[in-house]
Amino acid sequence: MTSQSEPAPRGLGVEFHKLWAASIVSNLGDGIGVVWGSLVTALRQELTPAELRGRVSGAYRFIAIGSAAPGALLGGALASRFGLLAPFWLHALVGVAIIPLVWSTFSDASVAAARNSPPRSHDPC
Repeated sequence: MTSQSEPAPRGLGVEFHKLWAASIVSNLGDGIGVVWGSLVTALRQELTPAELRGRVSGAYRFIAIGSAAPGALLGGALASRFGLLAPFWLHALVGVAIIPLVWSTFSDASVAAARNSPPRSHDPC
């Protein structure tokens, strides 16, 4: 008796083991997103003066959430033109490409320097 993959649920057209692999990768990505969100929010709140936290948080959310619709349009255009995997490959490539930027921005030295810098005065509008 040879070992074969379990058949895919009817209508999916994908082998069952591939669905499991995609689920594991997706859950790992979600876990990394939770850790990133928690860390960046805590650091942003620590380094932002109390009177500016609302503005800084609003700007951050505007960029993060506001990029979802254009990102979906871009992903759909890429998938239509180059196939369903193209948006995922682009995401992976961009993610790897920005590692040096993120690493240097959030290095121990740069975070320590930001923590030790004197508070800046601001002009409340």
